[in-house]
Amino acid sequence: MSGYRWLDLKENGSTFTETGGICMQREDQVYCNCCGRSLQKQGNMYIEEFIHIKKDWGYFSDKDGITQKADICEECLEKWMSTFRIPVESLERQEL
Repeated sequence: MSGYRWLDLKENGSTFTETGGICMQREDQVYCNCCGRSLQKQGNMYIEEFIHIKKDWGYFSDKDGITQKADICEECLEKWMSTFRIPVESLERQEL
């Protein structure tokens, strides 16, 4: 995903905007940064799970002073995590 940016992308005549890094948003809609798909909403509530990542880079990084944001749908997150050398720890919650 390095260097992956969406700029001046159009969908049905609406312009997407870059917001604080590589996060894809258009007005009140969120898009997956990996696949570009619109995340499903019903009214003001998202009915599809996704992860929002925000990183404020610090002094020991080459990106010092930069904030990056991304939204990733559940399907893309599963694909991405399957490439990790150390598996992600999954815990089943007792109370929902």
